[in-house]
Amino acid sequence: MINLILISLLGFTGSIFGVILKRIAQEEIGPGKKYFNIMQRLFLFILLVAFLYHIKLGIFSIILFIIGYLISSLVRYKYLYLGIASALSLLINSEFPLLVNSIIFLYGLPYGSLLKNNSKLIQNLILYIIPLVSLLIKTQLIDVQSYLFAFIAGSLFPKRSP
Repeated sequence: MINLILISLLGFTGSIFGVILKRIAQEEIGPGKKYFNIMQRLFLFILLVAFLYHIKLGIFSIILFIIGYLISSLVRYKYLYLGIASALSLLINSEFPLLVNSIIFLYGLPYGSLLKNNSKLIQNLILYIIPLVSLLIKTQLIDVQSYLFAFIAGSLFPKRSP
């Protein structure tokens, strides 16, 4: 279990490397901003598809998908939802945690490159870690796993940028 949590934490390091890339190639950030935003949306969409694949389709899943979409429209902390996605991926005993956290890592590269304030990086780390810590508290989420996937898929659904 500790190895999987370390894999989840490595998923967050993409935004740290993004900040490092921003410092190394500052002159490239301005012209590439449009493409960085496209990359972020692409990686979120890929993550959305990965979670949709694990959903048992039903009316309750659809309702939770819509609720996830609506809540994420109000609470715009993307790394909170990515942390929940990472924690939920640990409940599947396969390659899914590695896939999810690789996509989160790739999402973090353009995200970190576009960060204007590095203090937001610490806020995102805290939001990302909260679901992982709650996973360490041995709760039985396996029965409702598919419904939680629907909620996360809804929260990752593309929205208009503010």
